[in-house]
Amino acid sequence: YAVADGYISRIMVSASGYGKALYVNHPNGYVSVYAHLSRFKKDVEDYIFKYQHDNEEFEINLYPLPNQFKIKKSEIIAKSGNSGRSFGAHLHFEIRETQSEKPINPLLLNFNIEDTIAPKIFSIYMYNFEGENGSEMIIDKKNINGNIIKVFGKIGFGIEAFDFINGRNSATGLYNIDLFVDDSLIFSYTLNKISFFENRYLNIFIDYSERKGTGKKISKCFIEPNNNLSIYEKNKNNGIYDFSDLKTHSVKILAKDVSGNNSSINFNVESDSSFKIKDKKNYHNLKKIYFSKKNFYFTDKIKIIFHLNTLYSDIYLNYYSSKNKFSKYSDIHNIHDSYIALHNKITIAIKPDNLEHGLRKKALIVKLKENNKLEAFDSRWKDGFIETNTSYFGKYFVSIDTIAPKIKSINFNKKNKQNKIIKFKIRDNLSGIETYKGYIDKKWVLFEYDKKTNTIYCNLDKENLKKGKHILKLIVKDKKGNESIFKSNFIY
Repeated sequence: YAVADGYISRIMVSASGYGKALYVNHPNGYVSVYAHLSRFKKDVEDYIFKYQHDNEEFEINLYPLPNQFKIKKSEIIAKSGNSGRSFGAHLHFEIRETQSEKPINPLLLNFNIEDTIAPKIFSIYMYNFEGENGSEMIIDKKNINGNIIKVFGKIGFGIEAFDFINGRNSATGLYNIDLFVDDSLIFSYTLNKISFFENRYLNIFIDYSERKGTGKKISKCFIEPNNNLSIYEKNKNNGIYDFSDLKTHSVKILAKDVSGNNSSINFNVESDSSFKIKDKKNYHNLKKIYFSKKNFYFTDKIKIIFHLNTLYSDIYLNYYSSKNKFSKYSDIHNIHDSYIALHNKITIAIKPDNLEHGLRKKALIVKLKENNKLEAFDSRWKDGFIETNTSYFGKYFVSIDTIAPKIKSINFNKKNKQNKIIKFKIRDNLSGIETYKGYIDKKWVLFEYDKKTNTIYCNLDKENLKKGKHILKLIVKDKKGNESIFKSNFIY
């Protein structure tokens, strides 16, 4: 249901991302967004169906005129679903500022949602910044109240906490966190709104390595050098406190929700020089990479380019090569630590070994994931190297893709009378699906694509197909030009 009067300003259909989505502009300066839909209201559905056929494309991104699809409050504008990158049927709902396009916290707009439950704090993390990259220890919440924690040097804190709303089992994020040392506010953030350009900073807002390793979501109560989130309000020394004075200090972390419910945790920290952490890592043979400038690491086999602001802080690059049992075309290039987050993409270029000239068009860079599965990257040739951009540290090497995609019927039956909706699985072994086309009697028909399930499906009834015999043809290509064709007669 539309939350207010307005008009449909944007219609998007994608095999991934938001899937099927509607954007409704409202006269009060806001846009409401409804995503992962299963279908739109009829006049919108007819409009995009015609556009898809006229352009022979499933994916669309349209901006109708303001008078084309006017909407009244509480009008049914779509049906919720599971389209796009969605792993369970639900409505993804947003309120954005029309002018800035920034999503705002919708709970600030007085929706009638009862919330009398205070946030729950599960644990406190402590980070020591005396070493080259900082060491860390974990303090369990149940051991804090009434206890004295001994530390020395520059310390930051993190909090594992969530908010809950009446009638819901699932947790939500925290609206506000304040950190006090000796009753002095040294760190604060409030989530009123956030730009899409800031989304990637989530990797430094949380403890990325803890999230990747254990699944825990730890909100950091300090700000690292290249963290440019706009949500921070007050901070002293970026929320990092120097406990080097051999004194005892009181620490308080206060967590709040939009409704004013709050929870806090209090503990004491004693400065003790015997707890000074010595970083035992040897950085002398490692190249230092600076976040604030462009950096290069070149050998005769690999080139790594760190663009400006790729990193959240300076690092000492840990790189080595190792034998490759997955491909004969290069060693495995182990680039730093996959538990360290990148903000912007780095450029990787690898010189292939033993690659026949006829396979150059089939070559690409792949990443070896933790489960020994391969992830392919769009790659290009440059100065005898194969080059790509990636947002992740990890293990990379050169491989080839010479195998065409597979097309497998789910319910298509050429011998019997055909179902109204026909479905196929389309899969590619490495580079990924680039294009797919469906034709009936040499005429293009709409096959919708659900990328997460590798499924395409066509509603024959909507195609105004006449009863009787027909010929179906599917053409599927991957990103390296390998092609598969499925062709069959059928009766409708």
